[in-house]
Parts: sequence; structure tokens; C-alpha cells
Amino acid sequence: MSKKTTFNCEWQLNDKFKPWLEPVKNDHFSAYCKLCKKSFTLSNMGEQALSSHMKGKKHNILLSNQNKSMSLKSFYSEDKKEPVSKEPITTTSPDIVVESAGQVTPSHHNNIKEKRVIMTMLIKDEITKAEIIWCMYQVLSHSSQRSGGQAVDLFPLMFPDSDIAKKMRLQRTKIAYTVLYGLAPYFFRQLKEECCDCDVITIGFDESLNKVAQKGQMDIFVRYWDNEKNQVRSRYYGSAFLGHATADDLLKAFLATTDGIDTKKILQVSMDGPNVNKKFLQDLKSKLKNEGEAGDPILLNMGSCGLHNLHNAFKKSMKASGWKVVDFLRSLYYLFCYSPARREDYTRFSGSSTFPLKFCAVRWLENFSVVDRATKIIPNVEKYVKGIKNEKKHLTAQALQ
Repeated sequence: MSKKTTFNCEWQLNDKFKPWLEPVKNDHFSAYCKLCKKSFTLSNMGEQALSSHMKGKKHNILLSNQNKSMSLKSFYSEDKKEPVSKEPITTTSPDIVVESAGQVTPSHHNNIKEKRVIMTMLIKDEITKAEIIWCMYQVLSHSSQRSGGQAVDLFPLMFPDSDIAKKMRLQRTKIAYTVLYGLAPYFFRQLKEECCDCDVITIGFDESLNKVAQKGQMDIFVRYWDNEKNQVRSRYYGSAFLGHATADDLLKAFLATTDGIDTKKILQVSMDGPNVNKKFLQDLKSKLKNEGEAGDPILLNMGSCGLHNLHNAFKKSMKASGWKVVDFLRSLYYLFCYSPARREDYTRFSGSSTFPLKFCAVRWLENFSVVDRATKIIPNVEKYVKGIKNEKKHLTAQALQ
């Protein structure tokens, strides 16, 4: 008859088995592996059963991962001080350091090792930070992911003394995953929080054909007041892809994409002027009215696009003033545009290198910076005109002589 082997506690003193071997409670014929998280029978093999388990593929993989990972204990050190006599102590052991207070402490060899472990983890954090910054730059500069990955390969050559540059691993696919699954959800959560803090929100959308997906793409933007920056901000919120684009389809896609926005805060919806969009607006008003309560705000009717109407209103007010502001701003810009000689004379007579900005006859609300620049440089323009006139008079007098 086969004999069963019982667990021997001396096996736990063996360096091969000590890191992972434990006995099984209420079962003396089995052993437990802390790495694999399972027990196995010893049968009649005895110690050979332990060696056989060590050769398993799963066990070796877990053991390798454990050796590569770092325990939390490695980040902490215990300063154990052993009291000794106050007599001077001399020692030649490299593992002991004698302090002036008459106490023996462990050598700083272990402290150096722990510092190296901490520095390794800090460098990994710095590498991740550098990779995130580079991905954000790729998005802001509208660069391709392939060119961004190729640029990372140049960093070790450009910065040979930087460990971070040498260990950065960013290629086309990793940049795409970092932006799509790492950065985008973070900034989208921030945008939703900012929208929740606002009292009113304006939403605009536009539809166009996505040639790659071969579907209609409806991009939705939100416009709100940013309390921190003290200005109106326009941010991209999301997109919906459509096959058919009837009013019902637009309404379903609109509500699904703006699910995180409180509909009671929507002040106005901006869009193009096709009839299908007008029908969409009517359906949206009816839905909000049916779901709302008495006293809830209603959508403002400012036409299909509120932004265009505001531009046109500003244009009407400028023309109604009778000050010929448009003619002045256009003439001021084209006076120095494409004329290096005039620009040089302007700088010579006025001592300024600040020139007029271009006036836009379509987006009237964005001409604030143009008007502001013009009011600041009018004294310099007057100096330029006077200087040119005096110079011509001087040249005419010289010609007559």
C-alpha cells in the first residue's frame, strides 16, 4: 500500500522553500504555496513534491514578478539604536558605524540601498510626467503621432546626460492610447465639473461628413462663463455619428452626447439654419417643457445661430454710430501691410514697432483687440504722418535750390 507523506516543519528552514512554503491547517498531508495561492498534496513524494512544484511555469512566473517588484517595506527604515557603554568603541567591521554619542547604528549601506530604491521610483514618476507633457504638446500643436514618436527617439541624442530622456518610450500607438484613454477622460471630467458650476450654458452643434467613417458627424460645443479666468470659454464637448439625420435622430444624438449637462441650465442652442434643425429646436423645446416644472427657464429664441446674430448686431451698432470706424480700421491696417518702406519710416519717426491688426468684417465681436490696438498707436501714427510731411518739404526745398 502507498504511504502518505506528512508535512515536515524543517522544510521551512530550507532557503529554497522558505519564501513561499507554509503548512495547511487541519491537513498534514498537504503544503501551501504563498505565491500561487493554492495548496497541493504531498502524496508519497515528500520533499520531491516541493521541488516538483517549484518547477511549475506559473510558480516561476510569480516568483520572477515578486523579485522585480518592490515591497512597501523598502521605502521605510527603522532606526534601531542599541545602548552601549559610554567608553570609546573601536571596530573594523564595515557594517557598523560608531557615533559620537556612544551608540552603535547600522552602516549607511542599507540606507544608500533604500535611497536608490526611492530614486528609482521617483525617476519612473518623472518619466511618466515627461511622457504626459509630450503627449499634451502633440495635441496642442496638432502634430501627427508618428512624428511625435520619431522625435522621442532623438531625445537621448539631444540630452545624453538625462536619464529621463533615455528611458522615455513613446511611439505612435502609445501616444494614441495615452491621449485617448488617459488624458481625454481627465479633461472631460474637468469640463463637466466646470459646466456643473455654471448658472447658464450655451450649446452649439454643427454637422459634416466624416470621410473616414463615412457617417455624419455632429460636433457639440459648450460656451460658458469661466469664473477662474473671468471670461467666456468655448470648449469641445463631444461628437455623435449619424446615418440618417432627421430631426428625431438629431434630438436623440444631442441628448445622448450632452447627458452630463443639466438641461435646465441650457440658455440657447446655436446651429445652422436648415429646416431639419428648426424642427429639432421645436422638439427640444417641447421635451424640456414637458419634463420641466413651472418656473423653469426656457430656451431663448435668437434665431438658428446666436453667435452670428450677435456679430450682426455689433456690426449694425458700429454702422449706426456714423463714425466710419470700419473704413478707418481697414485703412490703418493696409497703410503698413505689404509695405516694408512705410513700416521702416513708421518705426524711425515714432520709435515703436507695434503695428495695426487686421480688421475682420465677418466676426465683429472679435475685433475688440483690433480697436484696442488702434487706440494705442494713434499718437505714433500722427508722428509718422508729420515726419513724412516734414521730410517731403525738406526734400522739395533741396530740389528747388
